[in-house]
Formats: sequence, C-alpha cells, structure tokens
Amino acid sequence: MSYFDLPSSIIENDHYRLEYLEEAGPRIVRLVHKSSGVNLLAELPELALNSPLGPYKVLGGHRFWVAPETWDTCYHSDINGVRISQAGGCIVLGRDGEPPLQLYKSVTIQMEQSETDIQITHILRNDSNKPFTCAPWGITMLTPGGTAVFPLRKGMNGSEGLTPDRALMFWPYTQINDPRLILKDEVAFIKAGDGESPLKLGARMPSGWLAYLHQGVCFCKKAVFDSAAVYPDFGCNLEVYTNGVFIELETLGEMKTLQPGESTTHIEKWQMFTFAGTPNELFEKLNQT
Repeated sequence: MSYFDLPSSIIENDHYRLEYLEEAGPRIVRLVHKSSGVNLLAELPELALNSPLGPYKVLGGHRFWVAPETWDTCYHSDINGVRISQAGGCIVLGRDGEPPLQLYKSVTIQMEQSETDIQITHILRNDSNKPFTCAPWGITMLTPGGTAVFPLRKGMNGSEGLTPDRALMFWPYTQINDPRLILKDEVAFIKAGDGESPLKLGARMPSGWLAYLHQGVCFCKKAVFDSAAVYPDFGCNLEVYTNGVFIELETLGEMKTLQPGESTTHIEKWQMFTFAGTPNELFEKLNQT
C-alpha cells in the first residue's frame, strides 16, 4: 500500500478501514467508515508549514504533537524514522525524539473486530538527560465542508451563579466576529471551508469530546478529563483550528514535568456514524452521553 507514494498499511474491523504510514509520522492518514464509504480525514500530501527548522510536511490525517507549541517540540521533520511493532491485536507506531529534546513518541491503534470505538493511545517519553515540562497533544485533520461541534458547558457548576462555569481561549489570529464561529450558551459551532483566514478556539471542558459533521457522517473523539490536572494554553483540554483548507479536532493531556526516562499517556476514543440531523441536533445527542 502507499499514501501518495509513502509506504502505508491497513488495519480494519467490521466497521472501519484505517490506514497508517509505515515510515513517516507516527501518522494515521485515512479512516473509512465502511457502511457509508466516507473518509473524513484530510489528505494533504503536499502541504508544508514553514519553520526555522525547514519545511514541515503535514501530510494530513492524525498526528501526535507536544504542547505547548514551539518550533522544537513540533516542527522537526518526521517524514521517516517510524518503527512499527505489534502488541496482541494492536499496531504500535514508534519514533525516537530529535535533539535537543529527545522526546520519544508512540501511537498505538486498537480496533476490536466488532467494536465501533477505536482506541488511540499516545505515549510520550523523555529520553533526554534533563527534566522537561510538556503535554501530549492529539491532532486530527479533517476535510473541509462540514461543521465542528464544540461543547462549552454541561449543567451548572453548583455555585448558584456566583463563580464562572466556562473558559474560552482565543488565538491572536482569531476574529471573534468571524462568521464561521457560532457561539451559543452551551456549544460552539465552527464551520470549515468558508474562509481562508485561520481561526482557533480552545476551552476547558470536562465532557472531553469534539465532533465533526460532514457528508451525513459524524466523526467524534473523546479523551478523559482530569479536574485536578493542569492543561496547556491557559487550561485547554479541547481545541479546534481551521484555515479554509482543513479543520483540526485537538485533545490535550495533562501538563507534566517528565524526569529522564519518565513517560505520560494520553488516550483518545474515536467513533464514526451516519447522522442525518443538524449540528445542533448532533450536539444534543452527544451531550446526553
């Protein structure tokens, strides 16, 4: 198999066909929902981001970055160097870190034959000789044309309205009056593909899920939220970014100081299903779970 001339392999079960790269990444590049035939993951083999370290090829799909975002934590070329192993029925994509940080990353893909959930386990290990403070960051790039569903609140916080119950983060390039961003009391909707300027929204949200609705198919991912944890970017565990070319659903793990040899784990659960309703109806459905 190949993904635009990059070697790739496939793992599948009753519900999905998932394609991952054999040498670049770790990267998951396609996820086909078998009953609909739809792949919502963005395919961007030529897209490269400029950085002081040289062009960084994004490639598309799902990648594993390290927060907070800096040139050294995120932009080293990862076009080769992945090692693949199997642990039981799981596929493990591992990659040694680049100097000076030496952060080892692995992505484990677990798909049980009849289950509709896919488990993606991100492991980040400090292989340097110095402590390093960071957080694992799972980024899933999706094709434009649909709408992201971003929950902002679930129920009151028990303070009788005396303390705040939501925290939203905006990046410098985000215009709050951007027509692609629709803010409501309980949820935000971010439309993808209606403009070329970048837009990013982050929040601290205990429910821990994000969803994207496009072509009558929903992609949803969820990560466990720890109320006692410190998260990056002023406390964000969820973020959504779009720029008119793609849209990203992002979950972040806890900020930790990793001692030499120490690791941290961040798990996402993915699911795809057909949905004929509106983004607001999708929010109401997912917010009940």
